[in-house]
Amino acid sequence: MSTYQESYCNTTTDLQAVEPNIDGYDSKREVSGWAVTGTADVYVCHDCGHIEKLYRDGADLGDAEKGVADVEAGGDGAWYYDTDDDACYIYSTADPATYHRIEGGRKWSDVKADAVSRASAFVRSYAGKPIIKRTGTGAQSESLRDYDDFVIQATAALACSYLVNPYDVERANVLRREAYSPGNKGSLTYIPGLLDMVQSGQLPLWNESSKITMDGQVTIVSQDTTSTGTLADVEGTPDVHYDRIKVVIEAGGTVTQGEESTVTYSAYVGGSTGLKTVQVVDAETVSGLYQQIGHGMSARFTPGVYVAGDEWQVEVRGDTVEAGPGRRSIRIRRV
Repeated sequence: MSTYQESYCNTTTDLQAVEPNIDGYDSKREVSGWAVTGTADVYVCHDCGHIEKLYRDGADLGDAEKGVADVEAGGDGAWYYDTDDDACYIYSTADPATYHRIEGGRKWSDVKADAVSRASAFVRSYAGKPIIKRTGTGAQSESLRDYDDFVIQATAALACSYLVNPYDVERANVLRREAYSPGNKGSLTYIPGLLDMVQSGQLPLWNESSKITMDGQVTIVSQDTTSTGTLADVEGTPDVHYDRIKVVIEAGGTVTQGEESTVTYSAYVGGSTGLKTVQVVDAETVSGLYQQIGHGMSARFTPGVYVAGDEWQVEVRGDTVEAGPGRRSIRIRRV
């Protein structure tokens, strides 16, 4: 049996959103001190430090050869790093010390991936609560990402701080503080990072209860392009532990102040066989006042045009512990 954990952000686009010049911190270093060998056009650099990838004038020279003999037979650009002697060999038709800039390092995509993996592991530990992947219809955010956007941003900021730190410690610290701040949390001058707000519940994870969901969180499921009216507000105290209420327009039309409405709506709540399966409101006229939608909740429609099939979802949680430090949730592990 094996287990694995996923990274919380992408290795390129999310990092660039935090640090646009992140590709400038690619960890390559100049390899200098090249000397001739006994073979024409083959040069060696001793005491150069470990090299996984070699670059000439910015171009990746590809995979290393298996030995010095392969370099000698490989032609221009062939190279090999001898780990035992800490020496790098290159076949170059022009003296690399004079005509080229030779750099060593790791593959940049691997460097970024490692930074994201390290950052994800830190976020997972620092948050102090399960960070559950958004899966299933209606779970993903507006950006269609698998995790909360603030989790993605915190991970990207922390990964960027790892990449920047060898070159600019001050900038790396700024990026790190965007993710978390280890200062005195009781101080009046303390500014929390994104993960600190996740810990405290100021930024509830998508699966956590919060004041928003306890008051009723409205989401547009589908709406015609000609519709101008909408479900604007919800009030009440949910009399259910958790549910997603479906509110749908049955008969379309226009809701206008001072005129009788011909628009009707229905509402569905969850039952023993699934969510949104039990009808609790049947084709009631939209008045513009607060009207029942189920579970002790009322909703208000705005004046405007409605089309049959326009649908909203109202997510409600009642009598639950709100997001905050130490909140207990189901821990999900992939196997």
